[in-house]
Amino acid sequence: MLTLCSDTSGSVMSFTLVEMVNDTARWLNSYSISSENMVGELFFPNIKQFFASTSAKLGRRLVPQDIDEWVSIVGPGSFTGIRIGIAATAGIALGLGKKHLGVSSLDAAAIVSGLERLALAVRIRFGEYAVRSYDFTNNIFSDVYISKESALEKDVLIIGTRDSQLSCITEAIMHGHWTSFACEPVAYYVKRHEAEESLAQTSNI
Repeated sequence: MLTLCSDTSGSVMSFTLVEMVNDTARWLNSYSISSENMVGELFFPNIKQFFASTSAKLGRRLVPQDIDEWVSIVGPGSFTGIRIGIAATAGIALGLGKKHLGVSSLDAAAIVSGLERLALAVRIRFGEYAVRSYDFTNNIFSDVYISKESALEKDVLIIGTRDSQLSCITEAIMHGHWTSFACEPVAYYVKRHEAEESLAQTSNI
């Protein structure tokens, strides 16, 4: 079974493809590119490039119909990027009759980190971050909460930026336990975006 994960939740767009063999994920390819504020223009050209580079590595032509399971990083993160990425992937998966799942950006990054204990944060608005802590040893995970940038602890790892140590979070699907964090492929917002708030206010007038 082939599983492809895409991420458009931050400043770096990424794709990872794995093949499940005897319940073990075999990495086939990963691809990432800076995409800040340009997800709409870059998604389809770069997924096309991903398929081309993967085909070259495999020595055979890989097409979207070959993918059995599509996974989207659902946020939190960039409001626009998340919506575009999920919608584009949903269109492909639905059109091909394939499974489409989601996983949060924080959960994916925590898995990729390989650390047993850590806290992660992703910017959701100017000066505000969504934060979650993880204790994989004891399977204890905090709820996602909002913190001002000035209140973040020094050991919190920031994701979703070009300089992040965990930029290719789609590689979470290389780890079998990612499925325990799988969710519906619906955009995950900790707080309503300003655009949604404006629409809600307009609707109430």
